[in-house]
Amino acid sequence: MKSKRRETIYLPADVAEALRRASLAAGGYGEKTRIAAESIRAHPEVRAQLEKIREERIMTMARMRWTDLQLLDTDGRTPLRVDGATRRRKLDEFRRTGGMHGAFFAPLGLPHEDPEDASTWGPASPDDVDWEGFHADD
Repeated sequence: MKSKRRETIYLPADVAEALRRASLAAGGYGEKTRIAAESIRAHPEVRAQLEKIREERIMTMARMRWTDLQLLDTDGRTPLRVDGATRRRKLDEFRRTGGMHGAFFAPLGLPHEDPEDASTWGPASPDDVDWEGFHADD
């Protein structure tokens, strides 16, 4: 099950003030929502933020190849130096369970990643990885 994703945008002061005045003048909730949507989408700075969010979503929709994923040691800084079989075992664990004990992925610069939390780095789920050619027992 996929959860809805919420995005935060920052309104320029003039848009926030106009939105506040419009909401005070508007009647019901539906009217406030329509006024807010129109006001927000019309502002160039807000439109640029929304476009960036859209581009990030498109970027994350492209699946990364399993061969391109880099593993880090549990300190989140040191590349994990293991043989090919151990690397495949770690990747297979992630592919089957969505998690990996004793290793982290290197950060990929994806929107869901928290720079301070290595457990958020790498693909968000096994579905984000192109597993073509992957054989855990090679």
